[in-house]
Amino acid sequence: MQAMTANQIAPDHEKPLSPGSRAAWIDCARGIAIVLVVYRHVLLGMKEAGLLRDVFFFNFSHFLNVTTALPAFFFFAGFFVKRSCAHYGKKFMLNKLRVLVYPYFIWSIITIIIKSAMSGYVNRKAGFQDVVQIAYVPYDIFWFLYILFLFEVIFWALKKIDTRILLAASVLLYLVNCFCSFYFTLDLLAQYLPFFYLGAFVYEKFKIEPVMARMGIVAFTALAALLAQVAAAWLNCSGLESFVMFEQHKHIVNLLYDCTGILLVASLSICIAGDKNRSLLSRLLVFLGVNSLYIYVAHTIFTAGSRIILSKVFDIQSPGVHVAAGVILGVACSLLLYGLSKRFGFPYLYRLSDGDGRAAC
Repeated sequence: MQAMTANQIAPDHEKPLSPGSRAAWIDCARGIAIVLVVYRHVLLGMKEAGLLRDVFFFNFSHFLNVTTALPAFFFFAGFFVKRSCAHYGKKFMLNKLRVLVYPYFIWSIITIIIKSAMSGYVNRKAGFQDVVQIAYVPYDIFWFLYILFLFEVIFWALKKIDTRILLAASVLLYLVNCFCSFYFTLDLLAQYLPFFYLGAFVYEKFKIEPVMARMGIVAFTALAALLAQVAAAWLNCSGLESFVMFEQHKHIVNLLYDCTGILLVASLSICIAGDKNRSLLSRLLVFLGVNSLYIYVAHTIFTAGSRIILSKVFDIQSPGVHVAAGVILGVACSLLLYGLSKRFGFPYLYRLSDGDGRAAC
């Protein structure tokens, strides 16, 4: 069985852009976002295990992460969706079943099995009932793939409607959810759909080349967005947000926080990827962005394993060691697992494929 290349196995919105392409900033942005996601899950695991007692540090990091990484991921998924529709045509939904639904079920079941086997060590136990429910209740971190598939379905069903109308409708749905509190899955859908459609809108209406020609302005934008996010996180974690007239408009303010996070990731990635000398950091982040799906589905297994081994076997309680080891191993081991699947011609951990490496259902 022939080993697959990154181009062959990657979903259309995960395919690498050519090294010389100025659009490599998008892969760079996904690279930044996936590192932030791994970092967040390391912190969450440490907190639940009682290894992180600095409440302010956790809340500060958590706020910056949830207002940056996940909105950015959905934004860039929306950025690619129209191109994906044009590329796959009538096979669009079949492709999404293969590259989103298949890994959702496979990795949900793998994670549940591992957690069941390690029930005495993990923070959250899992059982057979979780397997039964995954068709209608997203399991653990895999809610992202579940919700992203629903977004793709919605876009496909409504693709003839003007994107501006759908963006406005998604923002309205977001606001309605803020006051009505939808059921878990609908809550997630309403919470992140505006960013998906914002990505689709930006793809249609804006050209990135003129922006990239003004690197000074982009760098200033990145710095301003970073300072705004840090200030917002500090206000939020210090309990001062309600004293600066944010509380009565918190739903709109939260939406603005998330949009600022997207702006931060986008402008920062343009600065990094726009380096003509292609720095090591740029190449690394582009590589991580290309492989972000494979890191995402597997990383919690390795971050949890790192935490368990360090704390239970070596009795290491240092938060700094756990954070560094968790992020590095979560990323590196996930990539190693993907590399091994390619090396042995076994892509089925990530998507269905036939013997010659072409996608098959």
